[in-house]
Amino acid sequence: MEHETLRRRRLLHRIWPDPASDSAPLERVDTAAAPAVAPRQSAVLARVDGIRTAADIARELGRPAFQTLVAVRRLAAAGLVAPRTPPTPAGAASATRAGTGIAAADGPRPAAPDIALLKRVRDALEAL
Repeated sequence: MEHETLRRRRLLHRIWPDPASDSAPLERVDTAAAPAVAPRQSAVLARVDGIRTAADIARELGRPAFQTLVAVRRLAAAGLVAPRTPPTPAGAASATRAGTGIAAADGPRPAAPDIALLKRVRDALEAL
């Protein structure tokens, strides 16, 4: 289980390294010449409305969450979707990553999975 968890995290990171799109509401990005997307990604893109998260879209489509996360990250890498940014208070300067002009993510980064807990769950399931 540990190996599979790490494999999936590496795959998601290779597709698009910013995990913000995994849990935030998603919105479409206006692009002049949008690239063609696969039918699986097109179904996900059709449900992006600025309110739904990747988990909401997966539930609505009846697909596994991981497959939907892969599609969302690929759409983000293509520049078609982005996590919705909360409105900033008037007069507040937005924090950006040094020298990049990219807005810094709000809140803490997700913690690494608790490997010891995953191993205990695996052992308990194998004992059944």
